[in-house]
Amino acid sequence: MVFDALLRAGDARWAVTAVGMRQTALADGLAARGGRYPVRVADAQGQAWHWVEAVRRTLVAARERDAVVRAIAEPALRWITLTVTEKGYGPELAALLVDGLRARRAAGGGGLTIASCDNLRDNGHALKRLVLKAAAELSGGGADDAPVDGAGFAPVDRPGDGLDLVAWITATCAFPNSMVDRIVPAPTPVLQQQAQAELGPLADHALVTEGFWEWVIEDRLHDPADAQVLRGAGVQVVDDVRPYEDAKLRLLNGSHSALAFLGVLAGWPTVDAFVADPLARGWLQGLMREELGPGLRRTDWPDYAQALLQRFANAALGHRTQQIATAGSQKIP
Repeated sequence: MVFDALLRAGDARWAVTAVGMRQTALADGLAARGGRYPVRVADAQGQAWHWVEAVRRTLVAARERDAVVRAIAEPALRWITLTVTEKGYGPELAALLVDGLRARRAAGGGGLTIASCDNLRDNGHALKRLVLKAAAELSGGGADDAPVDGAGFAPVDRPGDGLDLVAWITATCAFPNSMVDRIVPAPTPVLQQQAQAELGPLADHALVTEGFWEWVIEDRLHDPADAQVLRGAGVQVVDDVRPYEDAKLRLLNGSHSALAFLGVLAGWPTVDAFVADPLARGWLQGLMREELGPGLRRTDWPDYAQALLQRFANAALGHRTQQIATAGSQKIP
């Protein structure tokens, strides 16, 4: 939605090529609608639909990996952002990025901002380590025996290519830490029905979200001028993301996981149902005040925690505790 706002303001540099790793249904569905999808923003002030038109092209890496690699090599590309969830940061992702960056370097392309937007501590540093490790492994010899993936693409390298690529990535690409805070529940059939009833039969792939949002990103961008552009769209560009990251991971994600586990076991199906129970809400307030908040460097954390309770009470989101509790063993670390 940030990129959509920039595009609507006339800055054509922020159009999105959206890449899914494996699943094809969403990519194909968006492509059939020209990338448009509706988002319902719902809070205490009311509800309103917004059409998002930032996505101009969709690809699926498992089906058309070579096209993804070529997209990374396109001269007009300026940013790569990642929302692949905590469990997505593995060899498959690293290999895809490295092959794309290698193709970009070979074509004489410039550097990029490569920004993780996932719930990982120091996510930019973690992503950079993952990418550089995969690039360095290319220096171990040829890849003639590398397995061909489902898209029929086998990487080919030259002796020494990996170390050269490590140096190029280090010198030209920026990996800023960032934190994104906005509650976006998994869409439901009921939401899709509401969207089509209110917007028409072409209102596919609808999402619902809250009015509140924060995107805080480190002022470490390939193009330093992007910082002011993002600030103009409401993004916070700061020297140190950690105070915001820690507050979000502890107070929002920590609280979410805790109430979700209890909610699934005790019969609260949604987050708003949990906080509507006085006993549960009081317990959650104590968890935030006594366990999760103390020690945070975000000085306004008590206000942030209080605002979270109000955000959690938003019944229009219908955020299911079962969804949040899924993959808890991978989220908690």
